[in-house]
Amino acid sequence: MKQKFANNENENKYIRTYQAKGYTAEFIVNKNKLVDISDLKEFTAQEVYIVAKYLFESIHNPEYIVTLYIIKTTNRSKGTFLFKNDTAQDSEVLNFFNDIPEGNISNNQNLL
Repeated sequence: MKQKFANNENENKYIRTYQAKGYTAEFIVNKNKLVDISDLKEFTAQEVYIVAKYLFESIHNPEYIVTLYIIKTTNRSKGTFLFKNDTAQDSEVLNFFNDIPEGNISNNQNLL
């Protein structure tokens, strides 16, 4: 679902809402693996489940899109990943999320 935003308050609102539901882990992508920054546990694309995804588009710059992924992993870690399309790691992050099997992607935890 794509949302228009003027600043990052909308993303933060969604992140806080999911944190209240137990999605507290924060992740980064490094060397084609998703890494839980709290314990440095690494996950391959096959071990990651996207349970909701939100796209936020800037009112002032429609080319600037932020994607918020709501994630569960095989070890039951739950958290969020915020991807801004202006980062230096764009291709690594996109490749990782594109490698997640279709069967691991749903929208069953979408709030809207």
